[in-house]
Amino acid sequence: MSNRFRIGITQGDINGIGWEVILKIFSDMRLTELFTPVVYGTASAAAFYQRVLTDYEPVKFHIVEGASRAQAGRVNLVECGNNTLPTPGKPSKAGGEAAAAALRRAIDELKAGEIDALVTAPIDKEMIQSADFMDTGHTEFLAEERDGE
Repeated sequence: MSNRFRIGITQGDINGIGWEVILKIFSDMRLTELFTPVVYGTASAAAFYQRVLTDYEPVKFHIVEGASRAQAGRVNLVECGNNTLPTPGKPSKAGGEAAAAALRRAIDELKAGEIDALVTAPIDKEMIQSADFMDTGHTEFLAEERDGE
């Protein structure tokens, strides 16, 4: 375990801009010298966008079971959500479900103290709605989960 901060990053809606931002940021591995990134999402979505977005250096993800297994100096990926392939720019319930799964896993690990902070990629507020996710968006969900903190 490292003394660096572990920063959780959710994939957001798999059909949105989240993966493009994540891949662009971590195409420069020097960032891993500042903190230990823990991305919450699916390897299939990451691989899809790496094939489509060829302007960036490929990111080699280190698949881990949870943030407690994250390694410093690597871009760690906690697999969560379904393996539905993205349809960029096209809203879908599958994209919303994938966003919710990543957000739930990340908040659970934040509450458990396994990550020090959380960054969230954009979600589609309409597509994320379900019987299990009825908050208006990230802010309301996080406030509810963190008792307003």
